[in-house]
Amino acid sequence: HLLDVYDEPNGVHLVLDLCQGGELFDRIVSQPRYSEAGAARVIHQIANGLARLHVAHIVHRDLKPENCLFLTEANDSPLKIMDFGLSHIDGVTSPVVGMFGSIDYVAPEALKQEAVLPASDMWSLGVILYILLCGYAPFHARTSREKQNLILSGNFGNFVGASWTNVSQSAKDLISSLLSVDPRRRPTAIELLQHPWVTGDSARREPVGPDVIKGIQT
Repeated sequence: HLLDVYDEPNGVHLVLDLCQGGELFDRIVSQPRYSEAGAARVIHQIANGLARLHVAHIVHRDLKPENCLFLTEANDSPLKIMDFGLSHIDGVTSPVVGMFGSIDYVAPEALKQEAVLPASDMWSLGVILYILLCGYAPFHARTSREKQNLILSGNFGNFVGASWTNVSQSAKDLISSLLSVDPRRRPTAIELLQHPWVTGDSARREPVGPDVIKGIQT
């Protein structure tokens, strides 16, 4: 939320909301009860923010949990997307190609030096959702090159592991669509807002296991 603008000789200063509610993952691990339904509410808020950005032809390019802050410490606090230092505005800034942001959240097309699109933000959101439901990132490797190869192939393990045993099929299907190597196959932010898991209709309400919380915490 833009509160004020100061135009000075050394630059333009934007005054935005002061977010005092902490980072996304810190809030998750502090909750006494956390479930798929809680994760769905988080994804809904981020998708709503992305929808507004993408309609305005803005690609964030560095979406990750550290850039999602709660406005206040209240349980119903809105979640804000921050840090637009790498963002791209279509028709205003130069065309964007190549890798930007954190490797764990970067889309395959960025690694291939192709154009970064709104769909690239959706890939990053898919990575966040994956971590929210199992406690660890989808792409694991010993080296950065090996990790890049996994991302380029979309090989995130097909939900193998104890943490995925009680995750709904609806959530798994959504992750698979968001982590599609082909950006054209990923849902848009607007489409995501209508998904039954994101609306909460098919998200499970049973608490996730302690291993998930421990994974998010580390």
